[in-house]
Amino acid sequence: MLQVLGVLPRLVKDPTALAVELMRNTDAVVPLRVGIKTVYFLHHPEHLRHVMLDNYKNYSKGPMFARADLLVGNGLVVNEGEPWLRQRRLMQPPFSPQRLASIVPHIVTAANQRIQAWRESDRPLEMGHEMSIFTMSSLLNSMFGMPARPDLIERFDYLFGVLGKHVALRAPTFFLPEGFPLPGRSAALAAVDELHRIIDDMVDQRRRSPQLGTDLLGLMLAARDERGEGMSQTQLRDEIKTAIFAGYDSTASGLAWTWYMLATHPESARRAREEALRIIPEGAPNAQQTQNLEYIGRAFQDTLRLYPPFSFHPRMALEDDTIGDQHIPAGSTLLYSNYAPGRNPSFWDYPESYFPDHFLPDQISKRHRFAYMPFAAGPRMCIGMNMALMEARIMFALALRELDIVRPLNTPIMQARFGTTRAKGGIWLQLRKRAKHTSVTQPVLTHS
Repeated sequence: MLQVLGVLPRLVKDPTALAVELMRNTDAVVPLRVGIKTVYFLHHPEHLRHVMLDNYKNYSKGPMFARADLLVGNGLVVNEGEPWLRQRRLMQPPFSPQRLASIVPHIVTAANQRIQAWRESDRPLEMGHEMSIFTMSSLLNSMFGMPARPDLIERFDYLFGVLGKHVALRAPTFFLPEGFPLPGRSAALAAVDELHRIIDDMVDQRRRSPQLGTDLLGLMLAARDERGEGMSQTQLRDEIKTAIFAGYDSTASGLAWTWYMLATHPESARRAREEALRIIPEGAPNAQQTQNLEYIGRAFQDTLRLYPPFSFHPRMALEDDTIGDQHIPAGSTLLYSNYAPGRNPSFWDYPESYFPDHFLPDQISKRHRFAYMPFAAGPRMCIGMNMALMEARIMFALALRELDIVRPLNTPIMQARFGTTRAKGGIWLQLRKRAKHTSVTQPVLTHS
């Protein structure tokens, strides 16, 4: 049985452990037997550059990634070729620096809503859930012009969670027939139906608005192709699902793990707080102040190195190729890791440790560009990267001004799967209102 399955059990159970093991043993591309297929695993930055940039036109998302269609349909993440380029150009403007600067107040409002709730409660907090509420609220308001209704946010979070869990099983079993009754299939199909009903209602409400607006949803509805036709309802729905999932879930994962990093690294938390109090001593930050929160930005980036939102990305070779010394036949599936490069001692001074100064300019300049790519790289780099960094800077600056991290309440275990990197059992923290007289130089943590 093991000969038939190959490394499939390890890919399903703990794919990041397999990735690190291979990284430590070889820099080469490694053929792996996955069920009835051979999958080529790569992790070295030079090989990643080849696939993501130098010869990217030879690589499509492929059948493994296509199994995410249950979650995002034929949205931007899955789309290919000219349809992808058309959608990318349409969705790029709301993520421009000028547009992002204009949504800072929306992000501040979403952050302050969570902080206020924390100040008024002594209950333990599961930060994965708390950050999902924050990023979903920020996204719905700033990109879709919707009020951040708690019931809608909770429902979106639940439905995307059901779908994400099932897609994490669909991806490594891509060689099975589409209708194969994998565990969770019925619940996932029901979640898709409910998600479509919610999105269709959202679109109908906006269509009845006097003005569509310049946010992402407004641009989607107003877009016309060369024949003067707008998006079909199906394509519109798929793009909305893609934008919501990509815009909230991965960022929430990175933020939750950053809370844990700060909770277990008092010196980093102290430096983050000092920076926040120096740059934004009171009130809400503007766009320039947000950009000046450099240490908080580095704290978030180094968390993403250790816990990238997505640990794996598949590709398929359209024509024969050679990567390193490995021949890649046309039609082959590649699986590349952006988890293993972040822990490769050839590129990082402290590969297994939390060290935000990895992202000082002089450190970045001497490191291989493709040793760090939590937002992917090349032409298909995530368009939401700068928004995620902005949300991180705002959330931690405002929160650390107001709150102390008393202690982490558990030691989270990374749930390594083909989907968003979450913590098994959650990331539980205890926060408390910070005394006004507390010195800036006082450590943020009081372990007890």
